[in-house]
Amino acid sequence: MKGLLNSTPGGGDLPDYYLGYVERLGPVSDILVALEEHGHALVQALADLAPEQETHRYAEGKWSVREVVGHLMDTERVFQLRALWFARADPQPLPGFDENAWAGASHAGEQSMGELLEEYVALRRSTVSMFRNLAEEELDRTGVANGRSFRVAALPWFVLGHEHHHREILRDRYGV
Repeated sequence: MKGLLNSTPGGGDLPDYYLGYVERLGPVSDILVALEEHGHALVQALADLAPEQETHRYAEGKWSVREVVGHLMDTERVFQLRALWFARADPQPLPGFDENAWAGASHAGEQSMGELLEEYVALRRSTVSMFRNLAEEELDRTGVANGRSFRVAALPWFVLGHEHHHREILRDRYGV
């Protein structure tokens, strides 16, 4: 078990806004196992939805369940790229991304839930594998994205916290 990877991020590891997602997680003893478990739970929760549930929006202008899954994948990919970029010690800062613009440009709402979940499972496997294979010195590196500093070891914590946040929304507002 890698020490940095399983140390709950604190100030300086992630911007304060992002730490809010991590703080809502509660105790996590192994972040990679938690990512795997939460991924399986998300797939189980969404795999058998009826098409009208998949396309449901709890309010006008809000994402459908399919679009939420697309957003989760977009965000995970962005943070996976950030982790790799910073781990490889590239000094160039990365831009931010506008989640709403990305969701509008995505075709996630037009894909079947089966297709989305197949892609999600592959992405999560890739995320866990990448973090599992980073060396301690890579995990300790930092970089700048969207004008803010991030430590590589903190990024899987954000991915999990962000997903946890959206799972709560799916439960509370979509009944999933």
